Amino acid sequence: MFRKLCSSQGPLSRVAVHTMAAARPKAASPAIHVLVVQLQFKSVEQKAAFKATWAPLAEIVYKTEPDCLSYEFCDGCDDETSAIIYERYSTRAALDGKHKGTLAAYNMDAKFPDGFVKDFDAKLVHYTESNVGHMDR
Repeated sequence: MFRKLCSSQGPLSRVAVHTMAAARPKAASPAIHVLVVQLQFKSVEQKAAFKATWAPLAEIVYKTEPDCLSYEFCDGCDDETSAIIYERYSTRAALDGKHKGTLAAYNMDAKFPDGFVKDFDAKLVHYTESNVGHMDR
């Protein structure tokens, strides 16, 4: 459904909104690959332990993977035991190559605290950005 947008001069038409969007600069790559990892934990404590174990990996990814454009742990707003990891790569190959190597070298399973039970649900969903809209200002 199209929402009616307003300006100080009154409602904006679809054409005006489309024209404004077309004038914005687009991503440097027309095919940014996005991976959304949907996580559902059994408890808040389990989620906190996972997040603390994942945080150093995010620093490594930032320092060593220039083709990883975003790598963010996002907490669920309506369910405190849910989260996503939002990942953006310049290409799918950057995810399938360098990032998989980073994951293997980090060996997250070996870094979980003693007693951590890995019985949470994870679903990986892949997307390609359409360059309709924007990711930054």
